Amino acid sequence: MDKELLESFIDEITELNAEILQVLKALSVDLNQPEEFLKFSNIIDRIYGTALTLGYDDLGKYCGELKTIARLTGNSGIPRARQPVMRMMLNYTTHFKLLKESIEYPEKTAAFNTAIKVDLKKMEKMHSEIFVYADKKNSIIKS
Repeated sequence: MDKELLESFIDEITELNAEILQVLKALSVDLNQPEEFLKFSNIIDRIYGTALTLGYDDLGKYCGELKTIARLTGNSGIPRARQPVMRMMLNYTTHFKLLKESIEYPEKTAAFNTAIKVDLKKMEKMHSEIFVYADKKNSIIKS
């Protein structure tokens, strides 16, 4: 892959990470800010799109799931989703160094992929246990 393109991607995710840290700071003060979850979702969506375009499928899948649960949290108004989703968002920041290293040094990709597999399983479980359950419960109540 073109080195200049990779450097541009690294610069982009570094800038976006600064925005993510601002969102997380706001949420650490008050989790009852759905707009911050939506803002996070939009930022991650930018990384998701670029990752898939560049062929980083595992990163794309991870960012896609993270984007989805953050957006659902912002849109759903389900209070019990906020704390676990916030933990996943914080995990992204801890994985950020591995992410950058895996892009700069492809031999480190396995370490990043291993780190995000656990989070992917947790996000999938959250999706089914929190959001799908809430949808089913709401549809039963409405019928």
